[in-house]
Amino acid sequence: MQKARNKKIIFILSFVIINIGFFSFTKNSLAVDVIASASRTTGVAPLAVHFNADLTASSPTERSFHDYHYAWDFGDSDSGNWGTDGKFKNTDTGPIAAHVYEIPGTYSVTLTVIDPATGNHVTSLEETFTITVTDPDIVFAGTNTTCISDINQGDFTGCPSGANQVITSDISNLSAYSGEGKRTLFHRGSSWDITTNIVWGSGSTSDTPKTIGAFGACIGPDVLGICSNAPHIRITTDTETSFINLSYKHNLRLMDIYVSATSITYDNTSMIEGKNDIKDFLALRLKGKNLGLGITTASYRKNDIDYPDKIAIVSSSFSSTWLQPVYIGGERLAVLGNILADGETSHVFRVWHSYLGVISHNTVYGSSIANDQGRHAFKLHGPYDGTTENPGVTSVGTYEETGSGGKRNRTDFNIVSSNIFGASGPWTVSIGPQSSNWDERITDLIFEKNRTIADYGTLSSRLVMVGVMAEGKYMSFRNNIFDGTGGTSGYIGLMITQRGIEPAPEHNQIFNNTMYRSDTQSGDNTGATISSTAINTIVRNNLVSFPNVTGTTKDVIDVSSVSTVSNNVYTNAPYLNAPNNSDPLLRDFSLNSLATVAINQGYAVPVYDDFFGDVRNGIFDIGAFEYQSVTIIRADVDNNSTTNTTDALLTLRNSLGLSMTATAWQASATTGDVDCNGVTNSTDALLILRYSLGLAMGETSWCE
Repeated sequence: MQKARNKKIIFILSFVIINIGFFSFTKNSLAVDVIASASRTTGVAPLAVHFNADLTASSPTERSFHDYHYAWDFGDSDSGNWGTDGKFKNTDTGPIAAHVYEIPGTYSVTLTVIDPATGNHVTSLEETFTITVTDPDIVFAGTNTTCISDINQGDFTGCPSGANQVITSDISNLSAYSGEGKRTLFHRGSSWDITTNIVWGSGSTSDTPKTIGAFGACIGPDVLGICSNAPHIRITTDTETSFINLSYKHNLRLMDIYVSATSITYDNTSMIEGKNDIKDFLALRLKGKNLGLGITTASYRKNDIDYPDKIAIVSSSFSSTWLQPVYIGGERLAVLGNILADGETSHVFRVWHSYLGVISHNTVYGSSIANDQGRHAFKLHGPYDGTTENPGVTSVGTYEETGSGGKRNRTDFNIVSSNIFGASGPWTVSIGPQSSNWDERITDLIFEKNRTIADYGTLSSRLVMVGVMAEGKYMSFRNNIFDGTGGTSGYIGLMITQRGIEPAPEHNQIFNNTMYRSDTQSGDNTGATISSTAINTIVRNNLVSFPNVTGTTKDVIDVSSVSTVSNNVYTNAPYLNAPNNSDPLLRDFSLNSLATVAINQGYAVPVYDDFFGDVRNGIFDIGAFEYQSVTIIRADVDNNSTTNTTDALLTLRNSLGLSMTATAWQASATTGDVDCNGVTNSTDALLILRYSLGLAMGETSWCE
């Protein structure tokens, strides 16, 4: 157990004045206070906490959910970086957020809220929460912990002192060692075969904490922190079998386990399943492979509180499943920093319902790779408000109104940010109803700083035709990259449309996105299309370029003819820094100095920063990036005009996720990303060291 940190536990909402009042745009002045909340105030490590702020439903004159800038500092400076994109775990943006505290201690969390229209703070409100993260070795002391090893290993090195020690080849019934107030730890390096569901505890809905995890030394952790010797559970039958059923379980942590099936065609197998009354569940550093489904949670509501709530799936890997690696839904849903890949016959990541959700820092690709069904990397829909067959039927409302199939809320208030959505066709991302016959409406969604990449990851049987298909109201699409390279000959970056009987798309905003493809194609290609039924769509500051397409090309096609469309640019000379790299993740779509069609050509919109998080200074630039007029020396991370071994050491320290407080690190001025792959890691540190020693950089990945 790592040493507990001593930090004062305060959740402070500070609303600061930042002087960026150099532009203006028409926006209703909001006089409301921003109300913020945390999902829990105490708990045992690892502790997942869900945060939200300012959740006023949007209207034509009220868009604070979209138009304010929300910046979170979780007070956990040693939490490291996401293995998927290298970004710092301790900070994030958006009115919905979540964080996992892995080390006992006390933390000071700060939310800063800025109104880009004026640069002023939103309110003088200051609110304090006390959050206590306790030590699991204390909470689960003595025989409240059981360590389990297989008969081949019989090893209990690293098992907490005083814990039960069990050697067994049969883990089908672990009820004697699990349940309320219990911790069950499996030996790293051990493995077990199962042919039936494991029995875990009594299934009580008590909020007493429960943990299932691992003990022993971790060997060969991957980028997510998943150990190569993680305890391995193999499912050897095609009967309905899962490692754990979450129904009627509250306050459960499941971590550091690997579950697979002996054949990917065993479509009745899963790592995690559940239907009823799932609360405060954390999945951390899990690995699932060759299963029917990785995680699947559906919901039957037996009263007005029996529904999934406060679920977090973090830094886990689910891949090569017969159906979907992740099929999930609920309220206060957080899916952060995962790698989800290769659903043989269906979607990769499907969210059937999300209220107050945050889906960030994930890498998702490879849908329906074994058939031609044309599924999606990411599918988001909601509970229905009616069908064409049963127009009076609803599944949203009170239990008395909806019965066992209902939900309290629609799919509202969601953040989808900083994800990579790779090859999955024909629509990489689908946000809207499952079919034209179902009214599964979606409102108040922010889709920002994502990359949809048509040729990244395992190619689906059908190539990408549309980066994002969206059917909903009050959605914001900003600072995204829609990369159509490798897609069908006719490609559309973003499409706003109406699928069927759901309400028409209304009051959606498309700001500062970059749409591009580098390959030679003869079909018609468009940056964004707006359907005939769309109402009050605003499309501004988007940069579109398909330089090698010989068919018709267009920045925006507005079939509705009632949208507000301005300051968008189509160019065959894109003036981007490195958009044609053969490695999709190394493509750089930032502006170079020749991009006069984009620099200072934008319209002032309520977007505070750009794809990299740089504040949009002065007159807006067009596209997902603000042009950096001052050359940034990436390697000079202490900004002292010299690149030396100190810069290498600082970059290494930052890449390990260590605190940079009180060091010479100047993150606002430099990046340390000297191989230009969008991530700062130990490779960059070694390259800077090589450069500082005067060695040749010609055969390296040095891009400075």
